[in-house]
Amino acid sequence: MGPSSFSMSVWTVAVLLAAVGVATVRLINKAQPDPYMDEIFHVPQAQNYCVGDYSHWDPMITTLPGLYLSSVLWVEPVARILSLPTTDLCTTANLRLQNSMFLILNFLLFCWLLRKLHKSISTTPCLLTAVSLTHLPVLYFSGLLYYTDAGSLFAVLLAYSLSLSHSHLLAGLVSLIAVVFRQTNILWVVFIAGSAFLQNLKNSAPSLSISFSPGESIKLFLALLSLLLSLWPYMVVGLTFALFLVWNGSVVVGDKTHHQMHVHLPQIFYFVSFSIFFSLPYLLGSVRLWREFLRGMRKKKMIVGVVCLLLFSLVSVHYFTQVHPYLLADNRHYPFYVWRKVFQRHESIKYLLTPFYSIATAFLLHSLAKTQAPLWILLFSSVCLLVLVPQQLLEFRYFIIPHAMLRLHLPPPSPSRSLPLLFEALLNVAVNYAAIWVFLNVPVRWEHDNSTHHFMW
Repeated sequence: MGPSSFSMSVWTVAVLLAAVGVATVRLINKAQPDPYMDEIFHVPQAQNYCVGDYSHWDPMITTLPGLYLSSVLWVEPVARILSLPTTDLCTTANLRLQNSMFLILNFLLFCWLLRKLHKSISTTPCLLTAVSLTHLPVLYFSGLLYYTDAGSLFAVLLAYSLSLSHSHLLAGLVSLIAVVFRQTNILWVVFIAGSAFLQNLKNSAPSLSISFSPGESIKLFLALLSLLLSLWPYMVVGLTFALFLVWNGSVVVGDKTHHQMHVHLPQIFYFVSFSIFFSLPYLLGSVRLWREFLRGMRKKKMIVGVVCLLLFSLVSVHYFTQVHPYLLADNRHYPFYVWRKVFQRHESIKYLLTPFYSIATAFLLHSLAKTQAPLWILLFSSVCLLVLVPQQLLEFRYFIIPHAMLRLHLPPPSPSRSLPLLFEALLNVAVNYAAIWVFLNVPVRWEHDNSTHHFMW
């Protein structure tokens, strides 16, 4: 299929997704017209910005104001065109609808990135993977409410797309926007810059010579320094973030008490389990990857690697398991039930899961190695560790960007083996709309509270 036919297919699916998204948001608004959960902080803050009050800040908000500024960008011009007060447009329903549009933009970026990262990928696998990623239940659900996740992912994906196109100045500007959506995105800026550096290094490798002579060593150093300085827009973003840290005294703004940094090493294994589950049909259908992985398990190097991962996971769950008070207190979130039904069933459960953690992690790393260089895998793994490990709370929303980046870079199947991708997309869509149905139809009632609550991610 040619580029024009591919573009037509992408836009057709995007329009369908937009129509379904609008209809779903209307159902959400009907079931819960008022701000819900974190929206009770986000919506009033956005409404203050919409009327030009930028001095007000809710101390319970922990992220920078990227989400609210994105709302002002469309509310003010539309209000002028329609001769309406901004308060008529900056409603909970409209803010949710805005967020759902980020989901469609993310779908378009997924399609573009898949074609860029995997030159040989055909239309059907590309569309199925993009649909699957767009319908990742945690991402899609938060995109139906006024949460930061969909917009944060959009900014990161757009910055990465621009970087892959060598538009580093624009990528740097969008990277700054990504950080203003969520501070931890500074680590994804590091990933984007690091990926660009490794790509530039690869392209320049034929002209670089490694020598122990003083003259050649200086030339090599200067060449590497030149490659590094070519990525100055990302350095500016990093310097700006460092100044913010000095001024703010913390990564978190607002409520710092319940969002302190911890060493929570099992988070990386919770993330691996999350990614394995939502990619399960694709991974099970990757016969070639499994065959090569099992063949590699006969080699000493692979065995040593898995054993090291097993020891690391045992140490992690024994010494570094963290249980945030929110996880145990709020029965409206699914992680509450995962923790109670799985990990609290018996003390030994967390240890019994470590063989799965080690093998699953080894398999994902092995799969990435089919398309990515060792230094890239080290960069990606390091960023994932730095993003996830300091988080004390087991919160599936933290896994959205790591999962998207992981899934984008896994090797695509051949065009003749698209069935696993279809099942992967169906799994994500089914879990997604099941969660939405539960939100709409299964209320949560508290004895001390007469209001109706809803189950959500």
